[in-house]
Amino acid sequence: MKTLYFIFIFASLFVGFRAQIPATAGGPLTAEEKTPASIQEKFKKEYPEITPTWHVADNYYVADFTDTNSFKGTSIAYDKNGKVVRRESEMENSSYPAGINNYFVKNFPGEKFKTWKSQNERGEQRYCIKREYEVLWFDKEGNYIDPEKKNEQTASAD
Repeated sequence: MKTLYFIFIFASLFVGFRAQIPATAGGPLTAEEKTPASIQEKFKKEYPEITPTWHVADNYYVADFTDTNSFKGTSIAYDKNGKVVRRESEMENSSYPAGINNYFVKNFPGEKFKTWKSQNERGEQRYCIKREYEVLWFDKEGNYIDPEKKNEQTASAD
């Protein structure tokens, strides 16, 4: 019984001392802490009234926020030099090509979805639907882009 009591006291003290250590001391940094100040400042110049949620995805710094005019989600991805490489915005229903809706309803009946417009740094526009484990891509006309064909096109362009 004394051993059990000793373990309980030791564990309580350990937890109490551990709670006094700052979260960033020796631990992983948050996405906002990882995002360079120069990139955060560039975002603030364009959106001075917005406080985004930052995360890192595919080596890009991504600012997620809700557009105060449309109340729709928006994402902006920056490369390590602060160049905008992609802008994504949540679309209103019916403001995107009908082929997207037709494809999704046929292949995922009953599942709810949000369609996003994505524009890269070259101005090329596509649409996407973010599902739990995948992202479905569509061209600007609303035609589904098969990931295997997309990878083949990328490989042949190299």
